[in-house]
Amino acid sequence: MAEEVTLRQVSDAIEAILSDLVPDIPWKTGIMGPAFPKSVTGYICCNGVRYQPFVKEDSESIAEFSLTIISPNPAGDPSNTTLVEDYAMKVRAVLDQEYTLDGWAVDSSVESITFGTPQGISNIGAAVLQFLVKF
Repeated sequence: MAEEVTLRQVSDAIEAILSDLVPDIPWKTGIMGPAFPKSVTGYICCNGVRYQPFVKEDSESIAEFSLTIISPNPAGDPSNTTLVEDYAMKVRAVLDQEYTLDGWAVDSSVESITFGTPQGISNIGAAVLQFLVKF
C-alpha cells in the first residue's frame, strides 16, 4: 500500500500554491473558520472529510474545503467594485490548473462560489469557494 497522504499535507499544499500564485492575498489556514480581517485576507478551512471504498484494502478520501476571501471595507475603493470577485475567479483558475496540488491529490475542483455583499453596499465583501479534494 502506498504512503497515506494526510489532511495537513493537502492543506499545506493548497496554502503554498495560493501564496505563490495569488500573492496579493495573505492566506491563512484555520480550523475554526475565518475571522474578520483588517485587510483583504484568504482563509483555507477544511469542513470535513468523507471516505469511500477504493480498493479492498484502501479507501478514497474526499475533503471539502471552504476557501473564503474577505474584504473588510468593500466600499473603500470605488475604482474597483469587483476586487473580491476578481480574486475569487483568479483562485478558481489557479486551482483548475493545479488540480493535483503538487502531487498531494488525485484530483480537485472548485464546486461553487458564493458571494456576499454587506447591507447597503453594492460591492462584494466576501467570496466562499467550495473546493473538493480527492486524495
